[in-house]
Amino acid sequence: MHGKLVVITGAGREGQVGEAVAAAFGAQGAVIALIDVDAEQVAARARTLHAAGVDARGYAVDLTDANALADTTAQILADHPEQTGVTALICLAGG
Repeated sequence: MHGKLVVITGAGREGQVGEAVAAAFGAQGAVIALIDVDAEQVAARARTLHAAGVDARGYAVDLTDANALADTTAQILADHPEQTGVTALICLAGG
């Protein structure tokens, strides 16, 4: 997974499965894009991963808003111009 872009939804709250999945992919060298509806929480998870040496960024978006999701997807790809696309999409949002 080294250098591959992995997008994980539902990865904002501390102690939830999204955090563990992100850490596992990060440990394999993946580039992580975290998505969650709560901007503060997803930013905190990204900072925690980044402090551990993982290339991680957080994006706040309501997944029920198709236009906002399309904009966020475009932003993720713009933020990672070295990527040709998303290698894995892990959907954990929704409790």
